[in-house]
Amino acid sequence: MTMAQITDLQRPGKRFAGKVAFVTGAGAGIGRSTARHLALGGATVAFLTRSQENCNAARDELQALGTTTLALVGDVASPTDVQAAISQVVDTFDRLDIVVANAGITGNGGSIVETELDDWNRVIAVNLNGVFLTIKYAVPPMLERGGGSIVIVGSDSSVYGWQKLMAYTASKHALVGMARSLALDHGPQGIRTNLVAPTAVETEMIKRYVELHPNDVENWVSGVPLGRMAKPSEVAQVICHLVSDEAAFTNGAVYPIDGGLTAGLFAKPAHEAEGVEQTLSEAV
Repeated sequence: MTMAQITDLQRPGKRFAGKVAFVTGAGAGIGRSTARHLALGGATVAFLTRSQENCNAARDELQALGTTTLALVGDVASPTDVQAAISQVVDTFDRLDIVVANAGITGNGGSIVETELDDWNRVIAVNLNGVFLTIKYAVPPMLERGGGSIVIVGSDSSVYGWQKLMAYTASKHALVGMARSLALDHGPQGIRTNLVAPTAVETEMIKRYVELHPNDVENWVSGVPLGRMAKPSEVAQVICHLVSDEAAFTNGAVYPIDGGLTAGLFAKPAHEAEGVEQTLSEAV
């Protein structure tokens, strides 16, 4: 996105002016969109991503917006990488106000019998341990500044069980307990923690999963009353609301962004089935 492509409607003001945000997994998808929206709100944005190519692309985009940014490459499953990244953020900007723990992977999917141990370990390492490490090292500098706001990016799999997604679902369920415990432990110290639970989002990650499991994803999307996947920007805008002062009394919430998927059982009318197929074809 260039400066010429940014309209007034895309500029939500400077509600994050003077704030420093740290986003994991910001090279693509939800993380990249969140970093963009935070930048448009006036934040200084630091981020960590595994891919050097994605890191460079995200950095260039944010700099084109006129944003002060710090682009870092590393693995959220590595304590050394995460601690070094957050130390560099604080050393560079002398503060940390906003943390978005977004980095995650689906793994190969499968039931517990079908899930290989190596796949299980990697999903847990990124989706659960990565969030633990990010927040563990972020909380002390946030406390030094008198507080801040954290959003953990979970999933509808944080509140729903899913067939053939054992490792992913287990990791995302665990994040709910983490978010609520953080809200209780550090809310009195001025750090709010909330979790967003989006359904399938139009990202590269879901495209890869559609290629592996097209029928599973078709069934998934057919249960969404709004009849489609979410867009990264739709998730990013909710995250930005939760880390802003607009949500100053929101702490320990699990916030669905799922088009009504978890509202209850939903039987999609047969004549609307083509819309689901079209959504999936666009996703891949």
